Amino acid sequence: MYFYRSAVAVVFSVTALLKFVALARHERLLQTLDPLLGVNLGSVAIVAALAELLLAIYVLYGSNLRSVLIAIHLFSVVLLLYRFGVGLSGRAPCPCLGGGVAWWPWLDKHQSSVTLEIALWLWLTSLVCLARYTVQEKEDQFQTASSYEPGKPSS
Repeated sequence: MYFYRSAVAVVFSVTALLKFVALARHERLLQTLDPLLGVNLGSVAIVAALAELLLAIYVLYGSNLRSVLIAIHLFSVVLLLYRFGVGLSGRAPCPCLGGGVAWWPWLDKHQSSVTLEIALWLWLTSLVCLARYTVQEKEDQFQTASSYEPGKPSS
C-alpha cells in the first residue's frame, strides 16, 4: 500500500503544482467563469490546488488507512461529478492543469483527457483498495474470533 499511497501523493502534488504555476502566471483563462460553478476559474483552481496539496500530505502521513482511501475515493468522485456536470451543460471542461503544462505541447493539447483518466484511475484504484482492505479486515476479525477459546485467558 506504500507504493500506491506514494503514487497518489505524487499525482496530487504534481497537479497542485501545475495549478499554482498557472495561478502565478496570471493566465487570462483563470479570469473566465467556470461553466458549472459560476465563479472565476482562478478561484476554482486555487481551491482545487490547496485541496490536492492537503490530500497529498494526508495520503502520505494519515495513520488510518481506511480514512485515507475514503478521502482519495471521495475526491475522485467529486472530480468525476464535476466533469459530468460540465459535460451535461454542453460546455467543454476547463483545462484544469492550466498553462503550467505549456512546456509539453502534447500534454497541453490533451490535458482534458489526461485529467479525466487520472480521476478515473483514482476512483477505480481507491475502490479496489477499499474493497481489499475491507475483505482483509473481515478475514482478520474472523481469524481473531475463531481463535478464541472460552475459559482460556487472552494473551
